[in-house]
Amino acid sequence: MPYWPSYQSISPVARRTYLSWLSGDRSDPLIGIGYVFLYFYGIERRMFLDRTREEAPLLIAEVRRLLDIYGHNGSFRGYASKFLDAAGLINGAEFIKPRLGPDLRSGYEIPIPVRVYLGRKLAAKETFDAYDALLWVLSLPDSYLRTPATRCFEELVELWRIRFRSRHPNGLKVNVPKTRLKLEYRAASGGFNCSIDMTDAVGPLPDIAAISAPLDGLRDMLNACTEELAPYSRLLGRNPDAKGKFEAICLLPQDLIDSPAAGGGLLLAAIERFFGDRRVVGIPVSRLAQTLSLDVGTTGKISTGHCNQIATFLERFDIAIEPDRRYGSRNLQADGQAVLFKAPGGAKIDSEAPAFLAARARVDIAILAAASDGKIDVAKFDAVKAEIRAMDGLVSSERARLIVYANTMIRDTPSQQAILNKIKKLAHSEKEGIIRSATAAILADGHV
Repeated sequence: MPYWPSYQSISPVARRTYLSWLSGDRSDPLIGIGYVFLYFYGIERRMFLDRTREEAPLLIAEVRRLLDIYGHNGSFRGYASKFLDAAGLINGAEFIKPRLGPDLRSGYEIPIPVRVYLGRKLAAKETFDAYDALLWVLSLPDSYLRTPATRCFEELVELWRIRFRSRHPNGLKVNVPKTRLKLEYRAASGGFNCSIDMTDAVGPLPDIAAISAPLDGLRDMLNACTEELAPYSRLLGRNPDAKGKFEAICLLPQDLIDSPAAGGGLLLAAIERFFGDRRVVGIPVSRLAQTLSLDVGTTGKISTGHCNQIATFLERFDIAIEPDRRYGSRNLQADGQAVLFKAPGGAKIDSEAPAFLAARARVDIAILAAASDGKIDVAKFDAVKAEIRAMDGLVSSERARLIVYANTMIRDTPSQQAILNKIKKLAHSEKEGIIRSATAAILADGHV
């Protein structure tokens, strides 16, 4: 049948099929959608041209039933939804606040419920909140959501709320237009249009469709939120089961990590429990990996990518970790130890700064020397810490990281050859400093 079928133009076979479906319970989900539309055309005429108020509840109930069965067809879903919106208005249905959804856009105009809802806000001279503004921009006929917005809609709504509140802390003031809300019902059959008097249904309301001034800014903000969610969306596209897991949470914008939509708050709470009332805590790497739901596999190794992700995730909450390979340490070992410590910004530093490189080499040798008799007691570690605090040219974050770095080295003494190879390229003066640090560590316990 053609896109706009009519009973008089379809074939005899199609007429028989239609009459057979019509005489039954009209519930066959496999019937061609054209037959459903033929039936729907009659319901439209009965509701909006004949205006049979006594039959209105039956007609509305029938369209709802058809929508449940044939709503998978986008065209029918759109026309049936518009029918229900218009029929509900003229028959005094209770007004329900429109729900946010990625499929709010409907045809060539803003949906009726949105126009009524926002019209009432305008009439009351109320500012628009984040919900109102997003409802408005999503329902515009020219709004087309990209994949990150549709795939991660819950996250999009939360991010929009945060960005909107930052940009419009007192809400969005919208000037009330002079244009009043009018409703033109365009039948799905294309056979008639009719005007619906909105005054009797909802009273005289301003028409939000007549306003365009703030829309460019709202569209820009929606595009920016969508772009922020793009890396997260790509991961979920490859692996939908990653939602709520550490790998996905790491890709979320900072403001969303501890939101209910993301689930990062649960991870952060688990990590905070490691600390208790302390600012520095040592834990087995295996326990940290288990908390973050990281699978180390049969090899027992943590990949370089995961090591970087862990460190980046923690520093978002002013927590640093050692070993941190970004600053010259080796990768986390599944059977090794890690030290977490509170530090502003996660103790970020310039890992290639000459003063830091020289200081780290001194710490490496000092720890190696202190461990040369097979044990490192408190006095030796205190001597190493005193050396770090006395080193010139370091900032507080570098000193903090080096002290914790030394702590991890004590727990897991590095290879002697690897350490010695590091100092071959150092200047003579730097080597003398290393000798002094190593000697101080050896002498710290009073026994050589």
